[in-house]
Amino acid sequence: MSTRGTRSTRAPLDLELHTRLLLSALADADFLDTEAYRRPHVAAARQGPTLPQFIQAFRASIQSLHHDPPDTALNVIRRDIFDTAVHAAHGPTGVYQLTTPTGGGKTRASLAFALEHAAYHQFDRVVIAAPFNSITTQTARVTRDLLGGLPILEHHSAAPAERLPFPFRLAAENWDAAVIVTSFVQLLESLHAAHPGRVRKLHRLARSVIILDEVQAIPVAFTGPVVRMLEQLSETYGTTILLCTATPPAVQGHTPFLTGFRHVHPVLAPDQQERHFQGLRRVTFTREVRPITWADLTKRLTREAQTLTVLNTRADALALLDHFLATDAAPFTRHLSTLQCGAHRNDVLQEVKARLQPQEGKDALNVLRPVHLISTQVIEAGVDIDFPFTARALGPLPSLIQTAGRCNREFKHARGTMLIFEPAEGTPLPSDEYRDLTAHTRTLLAQPGVLDTLDQPGVSEAFYATMYQRLQTDAHQILEQRRQQNFATVEKLFQLIDDNRTPVHVNYGECFPLLERLPAEPGMSDLRALSGYTVGVNQSFVDCHLGGLLREVRPGVLRWDGEYDKVAGLRAALPVR
Repeated sequence: MSTRGTRSTRAPLDLELHTRLLLSALADADFLDTEAYRRPHVAAARQGPTLPQFIQAFRASIQSLHHDPPDTALNVIRRDIFDTAVHAAHGPTGVYQLTTPTGGGKTRASLAFALEHAAYHQFDRVVIAAPFNSITTQTARVTRDLLGGLPILEHHSAAPAERLPFPFRLAAENWDAAVIVTSFVQLLESLHAAHPGRVRKLHRLARSVIILDEVQAIPVAFTGPVVRMLEQLSETYGTTILLCTATPPAVQGHTPFLTGFRHVHPVLAPDQQERHFQGLRRVTFTREVRPITWADLTKRLTREAQTLTVLNTRADALALLDHFLATDAAPFTRHLSTLQCGAHRNDVLQEVKARLQPQEGKDALNVLRPVHLISTQVIEAGVDIDFPFTARALGPLPSLIQTAGRCNREFKHARGTMLIFEPAEGTPLPSDEYRDLTAHTRTLLAQPGVLDTLDQPGVSEAFYATMYQRLQTDAHQILEQRRQQNFATVEKLFQLIDDNRTPVHVNYGECFPLLERLPAEPGMSDLRALSGYTVGVNQSFVDCHLGGLLREVRPGVLRWDGEYDKVAGLRAALPVR
């Protein structure tokens, strides 16, 4: 039986979304009218660059970037993807898919499509959403550069308030801005929210372009409601959706992912896409069939000068890190995980990127400076970093391919190497779903020839086709709650990140001096300035340490006075097994 539904089954959802957008428009108008009456000086400050100004700045920036670039194979493919995206932008409104290999210039091409499409259809705004704050921050930085430094609205939990001019802090309330960079959580949870303050931005999405970057990162349990909501926006309210990825989910065909999408326009023709993936093959995949100990893995990795190793759990990452730190063969070892605060992780990335840059001087040619980065999945999906050798603990196929996307990214080497292994001493995988997908990947890798084509889109599409058949795409029955007009229940159920961790502030950078200056009743801007110095901990950690090494310096603001490791971060927050 088809999951698309007839008009009679779709009508309640259409009415529900119409009600949401009516509430959004009325709530926003009420807020703005009250502001104009009580705070006219604030109302007058609501202004920013228009979309035509952004388009003009982008075209000038691209003209400069494309001026006489080296005619390398990589640049030829990037130009072809870019030019095709611009051409496709003159098509009708609807749902589009841009599938490009890592390194194909997806960010630049997707922004070109969005701006040109908005200009062609006389839209007012472009919304760019990414799955994780690390990617969102990076996307915002690249977008600002491509737009000639014009201010954009960066709206997510890790965006420093001081980065935004005052008018854009106002625009964050209702997304009255021409270019917005946000997170999946902010965008998709708002689309399913019930409170007026959260939904007042939604009517701005009508007749806009929404870019969903790394779309494969949407949790499977929510793909049904997400796809249905996006399809409604596209069909009824003229919104164009651009799905971007290097590991394409099956957005068309007979999989449950298609609970709503009835037609998807491919930006690239199938033969063109296949040619690009073949042309940008830069990694050789190898597999360690037998489980490997941390000691043996350390010996294997330290034979290389520069390595990135990605583990499935924080405990595994720390176990391997300790083996590296105990050997003299790895003089420069760094770590990335959510045991570190965001500012720490950003500093590590900058430090590692500097080590990966070629050394200057005649005598330094072809000499790689040693650097070993041991990470959890926080490095995957969009972090712009380039290693000649990567290793990945066996996990779901998209995670393997995302790690491979950090290998030989800029074609600095004839071929990069990606090692897939299974830890002999590893801790249990994070969830039942993760274990199921890992087992499916193990079976897939055992098939003849799969390792040789692992980074080709056909393998990903086959994986996703099976995945969406095996897993619940509306695990929380959100669509039924929407049909019943249960707005409060929908908001409660639609939580993309099931994270009950409590943020604690750690002794890193300027955190403690900022805490000392924190007002008795801190405002949102005060807390946002401190958001980069927090580590999420579980309730048992709070219960164990509150009143001792963990103390409440302001209502709801916790400070950790215990050790914060300069390499690993807040080791004490790792649950004891």
